[in-house]
Amino acid sequence: MNDTLFSIKTFNYVISKPGFQQTISYDFQIPLAENSLGSDFFGHLFAKQKVPLFAFENALNNFVYDETNKCTSLIADELLREKLAQFGDDSSKLALELNNDKLDGKHSIGLFSKGELSFEEQFQKLINKCSTHQLANLIKEETEMTNDVRSIVHARDFELNRLEKACEASLLATSTPDSDKFDEYSRELSKLNAEIRRVGADFSCRMEELRQYQREKYRSLVKNLSQNVENSLLSTKRQIPEKKMSTPEQHSSSLNYSPSCGFQQQFTNKNLKSLKKSISCEEKISQLCLGEKGNKSSFVGRQSESFSIYIGSQLKTRHNVRLLTCNCLSDLCLSQTFEDFPHQEELLGSKRLHLLMNLYGRELSATVLIVGRDPLWHIKQKTEFAKLCEQSAELHFDSLEGQLKAIEEHVRSANRSRRLAKNSIGYTSPFFPYFSSSQQDFEDDNEDEGILKIGDVYLTKHSNLSSVQIIFHLVGDDKLEKEEISSRHPCVAGLHNIVRLSSRFAIRNISLPLLLVDQFNDEFLSSENININIWCQSRAELVFKCLKGFLMEVCSSGSSCSLAGGANSGPIQSLHFNINFAITFSKLLPDSFLFQQLTDLFTSIYYLVPSLNA
Repeated sequence: MNDTLFSIKTFNYVISKPGFQQTISYDFQIPLAENSLGSDFFGHLFAKQKVPLFAFENALNNFVYDETNKCTSLIADELLREKLAQFGDDSSKLALELNNDKLDGKHSIGLFSKGELSFEEQFQKLINKCSTHQLANLIKEETEMTNDVRSIVHARDFELNRLEKACEASLLATSTPDSDKFDEYSRELSKLNAEIRRVGADFSCRMEELRQYQREKYRSLVKNLSQNVENSLLSTKRQIPEKKMSTPEQHSSSLNYSPSCGFQQQFTNKNLKSLKKSISCEEKISQLCLGEKGNKSSFVGRQSESFSIYIGSQLKTRHNVRLLTCNCLSDLCLSQTFEDFPHQEELLGSKRLHLLMNLYGRELSATVLIVGRDPLWHIKQKTEFAKLCEQSAELHFDSLEGQLKAIEEHVRSANRSRRLAKNSIGYTSPFFPYFSSSQQDFEDDNEDEGILKIGDVYLTKHSNLSSVQIIFHLVGDDKLEKEEISSRHPCVAGLHNIVRLSSRFAIRNISLPLLLVDQFNDEFLSSENININIWCQSRAELVFKCLKGFLMEVCSSGSSCSLAGGANSGPIQSLHFNINFAITFSKLLPDSFLFQQLTDLFTSIYYLVPSLNA
């Protein structure tokens, strides 16, 4: 079968009016990219051809529809000819093969789909068209599933903590000089270790079974709600409404709204009381990001400064930048529920709804984490981020451990490919453009294939975090904290790849560590040979300047895209990023003074948008 599923078709249309005639010509890739429509090109054609939208709107939609059907029919005919040649007169095997192709979803353009929508399409339709009551029920169901997950996690942690304390007591007892009890304590310690492994495996199986059950239940719920929404829309279209003008009072009564009572049908007295609380934006962020009740050691945004900047010299693009402080990078992506703050239920529900609306959209949010070289680093080190992902139900994507295991297989394949290309002259990988054949990381041929290189980037997808859907994992090492780096360092190249991927896959909100360090080592902070202020300013200046160049590249070149699904073709629109520079502080770090220095450094490097008061 021909592997080329896409073809270029030219849209030609003549606009003829008395005394005016103009021909519109534009090349389209048929079928269009995933999740894109012909209406996505209206603004581009209007700006390029200088003609009004109504003059060619219907013609363009009909052209895209007809050409897509023709292309789909040609591909279907070619596929059938291949299958007929393969199976001959055996019609039963032919029917079975075609049915398997339909179930596997191999043909994304809709071959043999019979109008069935994928789970992602059903969920997107549900979010966009369902009622407020249905959305509330959906979020309530997610909350109940999350509570079930948290109960199992808490039970596992309690049991493992009890066994670990017993192991510590047995280990201390083995240090006694009594030789008779030494063997007894050693046997008890071995039993406790075996019990820890058994309990861990048992809870892992229980969590996996619960995860599979919840995913099936959630997908069935989304499918049923989506069908109900579609049926209600069809029934609404069949009804012919009477065209009567209503007075403002009648319109208000139909919405159950009156100026005196407000939306009393939607809000209870408890909700109204909680909404009247005068809590500032920064205090809300700080409260929601507390790790434990009453523990204010974990915070985000205790200090912050926001700016609007211009990128580019002639064709300027506008972006928003925020400098904020945090204890660790995982604070930027807390889980969706915070049981210690019941008075923030409405705020948490709105945050959850906002994340679900953008889950399969074009306004994705991402956070950059600094990780070790092992692909399973989060699981083996039991990081705060891994614990965070366990606290709520993941209903859309694979679990963190499942995604990392899949990434581990890709890492082995990528390392084998890079080793084979090591001796190639002038080799540059399209996926790792900053790793050449002369790179020092390739010198050790005996290195494990499952280990990542410094500066490598891999990503995971999440639907159970507070405000991010994508996590970029940037591979670093201990030298990032001890040595000076330059713009040619692999981690800086990793940031470059992150910006390029963000521009390509419609990630518009990025949070990244300004100093390329997750948490500072106390030995480094207490070292007399290092001036902390100078080191932080030097590292921040490097990241500021490099990121400015990366933004100029993606905003001025064709590497960006305006279409969802990662399409790299079609009209290019001006990109707009919201960037959060996270500064991780420690108790030994003079945060107040240093934060002001870094803020002044930022304003000296970037061109700020003039304020109204200036």
